[in-house]
Amino acid sequence: MDDAAEVPVGCLGSDETIEWLCRVQRLRAKAEALSCRSLASAVNLPPDLAAGGRSVAAVVASHTRINPKALIADQRLGLWLRNYPEFAEAFSQGRLARPHLQMFRQLENPRTRHDLPEAQEYLIEAAETNHWPDFIAVCRYWALASDPDGNEPKDHVASRTFSYRTNADGTVTGRLELDPLAGAAFTNAVDQQVQRLFRDDTAAGCDRTTTQRRADALVQLVAQGANDPDRPLPAPLVHIVMSDQVAKDILTRLADPSAAATNEPLPLRHSDIDGRCELIDGTPLHPHFAIAALTTAVLRRMIFNPAGEILDLGRKARG
Repeated sequence: MDDAAEVPVGCLGSDETIEWLCRVQRLRAKAEALSCRSLASAVNLPPDLAAGGRSVAAVVASHTRINPKALIADQRLGLWLRNYPEFAEAFSQGRLARPHLQMFRQLENPRTRHDLPEAQEYLIEAAETNHWPDFIAVCRYWALASDPDGNEPKDHVASRTFSYRTNADGTVTGRLELDPLAGAAFTNAVDQQVQRLFRDDTAAGCDRTTTQRRADALVQLVAQGANDPDRPLPAPLVHIVMSDQVAKDILTRLADPSAAATNEPLPLRHSDIDGRCELIDGTPLHPHFAIAALTTAVLRRMIFNPAGEILDLGRKARG
């Protein structure tokens, strides 16, 4: 690390600078891996050695003036990695960064815990060969395939919430959480209104920030609905791409309880167009959401080539 600090980055060429900065990130991952592994190894340190019974992380934090929560997080990650030796090894080699591991921890639940150890090599390769958005999509597809009949859609819908409060000065702040399908409808409606406001601002020479337009768009949409409650607003478009193979599989599970009881993985694959079920922006979607939308959906057949280019686009048909 001391030698690395002496490298004259400003004197390097563009390619050399990028290569060096990537090396620095690998060095950071190695240092974090060492911290996690060391703190996890010291978790059972006798209380008398840990300054009167305080945790090792708390004692180290007191000596280094570091936030103890950061060291406790390192210790917990180190303990978790004991169950996943391939993740731990890749982390110590700088092949994985902490955000990768945080994503892997999100994949773990009582229903996927059996499959996750066997998927370590696959997920490490995904982390090393994909840019971050595609890596997230790979992880999401793996989770959906590994936990086909889990509670995810039900949990997402149940967790929907919208809360707001009026502050002392009259301003209003709030928090919103929606399931993926309702979230796509919400963001599409707001984005459409934002585009209208942008065109109006351009014509009038008005200067509003993107977040200001977004806030104004939401207020306008609410006002439009409140002014004419008997006439619903035009439904915003929510495009879902789902392969025929995935659709048949999920319909079979819904129609035949014995098929669902086998708990076989869903035929979802990020790398295969026949294994896709996602929003038009590439966000992986549990097929249950797509099936639920069929009652009001418009279907269109799309034929792709291996490169993902559209070869044929059929006519619209009601679901």
